[in-house]
Amino acid sequence: MQKANVLGRPVITATQMLVSMTDNIRPTRAEVTDVANAILDGTDAVMLSEETSIGKYPVETVAMMAKIARSTEEKRSTLGPGRNLVDYFRKGKGREGITINDVVSLNVIESMDALGIRYVLTPTRSGNTPRSISRFKPEAWILAFTRNPATLKFLAFSYGVCPFLISSEKEYWHGAILDSIRDSGLIKPGERVVLTEGISPGREGTDSLIILTVD
Repeated sequence: MQKANVLGRPVITATQMLVSMTDNIRPTRAEVTDVANAILDGTDAVMLSEETSIGKYPVETVAMMAKIARSTEEKRSTLGPGRNLVDYFRKGKGREGITINDVVSLNVIESMDALGIRYVLTPTRSGNTPRSISRFKPEAWILAFTRNPATLKFLAFSYGVCPFLISSEKEYWHGAILDSIRDSGLIKPGERVVLTEGISPGREGTDSLIILTVD
């Protein structure tokens, strides 16, 4: 799981996570611990199978998993993998092969923490940038804007990413993205957001970030 987190690959943990709830209204203590540990270890999503497909208590099982996830998320910032991954790139072996995209995503996390930013706006073609930020498991939402329907679907698996399909054909999407978030009502006027973008001519990928105040 750690290798997948370093590479920004989404991780889904599945198979009999709350299997006792197939026939019982409550899970075992061991199952609750397994779900919590998967979240703290850096999974992007936890998944149910027979508990909801053939189980007696599908609604209760989903509610239980959500309850465990919410409770665990509250402790992730001090116990989870995000902070360890930041240290890996800043002080550990990750520094040896660090890329521009790694540096940008690290600075996004720094900006979020320092300024209390709730949303990061990431225009993306491939989904690499939102996944690079997502691997640090930030407390802020990552709003990913893409023209590619396949990228939109794939980003739904990454932690904290809310993908949007955008129709603008302009090279720079600032206006369309800001219009979209204003219309959604997610962000209040006067609120600061982080916007990532690629500005170097001839280079694919994200190489900068801007801190904007939404008017």
